[in-house]
Amino acid sequence: MSQRAAELSISALDDLRAKGHDPEKVIDNAIVCGWIGIYEPKGVPPAKVQSTGATGSRQQQLEQRNEQVGNDWLAEA
Repeated sequence: MSQRAAELSISALDDLRAKGHDPEKVIDNAIVCGWIGIYEPKGVPPAKVQSTGATGSRQQQLEQRNEQVGNDWLAEA
């Protein structure tokens, strides 16, 4: 995968996450479909987007969300 393809895939995942889709399930869907691309899963309703209490710019909100996900993952390990 080229750097540009990776950037586009991450952007698509971010957009789908903002719509309430679980990025892991979106990737699983892409694998099942032979990695044709990153698309919104058909027939799978998005989850309600939970408020993370994030404030600031979109970038700051994403960074806060990523930090929270990382902390949650570490706490489970």
